[in-house]
Amino acid sequence: MKLLLRCICWVLVLIICFSWMKVQGQPQLFRDINKHLEQKPKLSFSFDSRNTFIVGQNANIFGLRAGLDFNGRVRIGLGLQGLTTPIRRLLIFPPDSAGLPPDSVFTQIGFAYFTLYTEYAFHKSKRWEFGVPFYLGLGSASYRAGNYEFYKSAISLIETSLYGQFYIYSWLALHSGVGYRLMLKSNSAISGRFSGPVYTLGVKVYFGKMYRSIFPQQK
Repeated sequence: MKLLLRCICWVLVLIICFSWMKVQGQPQLFRDINKHLEQKPKLSFSFDSRNTFIVGQNANIFGLRAGLDFNGRVRIGLGLQGLTTPIRRLLIFPPDSAGLPPDSVFTQIGFAYFTLYTEYAFHKSKRWEFGVPFYLGLGSASYRAGNYEFYKSAISLIETSLYGQFYIYSWLALHSGVGYRLMLKSNSAISGRFSGPVYTLGVKVYFGKMYRSIFPQQK
């Protein structure tokens, strides 16, 4: 229930922010987005990888996105993200009521979540694209040792950034970006911060565009 209330509060905050932008004389942004949303959407599939800091260590989060692409300018869909960098922790269990001594086990931090994402490219040409993505994530974080999980807890987050990319082909781009991940609900049993900056630098492949480039009759 607390997680649901947090999400509702943040959605209300975003609605208020967008309403304020419109009142302040920026309706052109909304007209531009609505114009693209009126176009027939195409399926979009892509890998999603970015670097960040988890509990004070440099780490990589990798995932897959699938959704709809409106005119190459507005994208919405769902994704699955997960921590791929091994962050090891020694987990020590306190002695139990039977008087047994404390026990310990080496673990890795598990951090995975589903995302609802939207992305708006405010500038796009044949070779260049600049835009702003927004993620709302729901998942879990825990200590993992083999098939066992300890202190597993639900988490929620929001993340946004500013990116730029140069298209080598219509489906292949050199990509870079910088942003921030804010935890709405974290796992208090895991010491260290999950909130932190995110940055991307690498190659991005759009499999939907690649498929349509290989099989143009499927457009």
